[in-house]
Amino acid sequence: MIRVLHCIGGLNNGGMGTMLMAYLRALNRQEVIFDFLVTTENGFFDQEVRTLGGKVFCLTARRKNPIKHYREVDKFFDEHPEYQIVHFHQCVSYWYNLQSAYRHGVKNRIIHNHGIGIDLRTKFPYNIFTKYYAKKRICFLASDYITCADAKAKELFTKDIVKKREYLIMPNAIDANKYRFNEQTRKTIRNKYDIKDSTLVVGHVGNYLYPKNHKFIVDIFSELIKIEDDCVLMLVGDGELRKEIENRISKLGISAKVLLMGAANNVNEFLQAMDVFLFPSIFEGLPLALIEAQTSGVKSIISDVIPLEVSVVQDCIETLPLTDGAQIWAEKIILSVKNHHREDNYDKIVKGGFDIHDNALRLENYYKSRVT
Repeated sequence: MIRVLHCIGGLNNGGMGTMLMAYLRALNRQEVIFDFLVTTENGFFDQEVRTLGGKVFCLTARRKNPIKHYREVDKFFDEHPEYQIVHFHQCVSYWYNLQSAYRHGVKNRIIHNHGIGIDLRTKFPYNIFTKYYAKKRICFLASDYITCADAKAKELFTKDIVKKREYLIMPNAIDANKYRFNEQTRKTIRNKYDIKDSTLVVGHVGNYLYPKNHKFIVDIFSELIKIEDDCVLMLVGDGELRKEIENRISKLGISAKVLLMGAANNVNEFLQAMDVFLFPSIFEGLPLALIEAQTSGVKSIISDVIPLEVSVVQDCIETLPLTDGAQIWAEKIILSVKNHHREDNYDKIVKGGFDIHDNALRLENYYKSRVT
């Protein structure tokens, strides 16, 4: 059995955490198992990892105490020389883990770009750091490279690596069968939350973080009510800005029409109940949530900053500029619902290469090739 150590901030419900768990469930765990080095205690998936045979090691977060964090990282690799493969995610934030693995002689050090989603319209120090320093340093310290899409390779990898195509393309994958449209599930969820068949359900899946733009989502819904009173906003997720968004919902006087579902492990079921999936992100990589939404057949209205590679089922995706404002977005929701016929898109998602089972086998073979 090959034990692969994954370095990630935390095993939270959303994005990378959700995808890595999907891989762990789909892998042949007699051949490959995942362990995790994290900096967030009591992650959403921690217990499931242990149940499936993996281990979770938690270190002090760098933002709390940088010096202690660096010491604990070095101590970890001192005490765990057994790992032949360490797989790094959020590589810019956790560069020291990669450096420590390099210094401790870990043979296979994989850096994985899931789509950083840098806000290219700004000149944040993070962006400058990534562009002019982090790429070179990270790529020097790594031995292998994975990207979620060909077009995203240049975000994290140096020009030389991109030019020579010295990387593996591994799409941000999902368990497609789990998300395929199911009319009975739609009725069950709507009945559970007292939502009538005629009610327009606008939904969003994502943690309450700045890039997800929840403030704009709430403003759009406030405008939508002026056009169509029989509607509900369903927000699935949690995060540091949740209280701020709750206050805004209350201030706008729309609390009675907003369902706050919190972090959930049945996102697939909530998607069935939605009529429109709203995703007006300020910046993004290649979000799993949009692959999930397309699989379920729900119409998605997204900001035009999101990479086109995310559009697998073209009939399910419409884009708008954020500069159009909340009223225009609300009007687009009404038009989109009228013109959309919902279908099961499972076959299209699998054909597009986004199903977790096919990709899990590829990843398993990739790991095996590195230790034999």
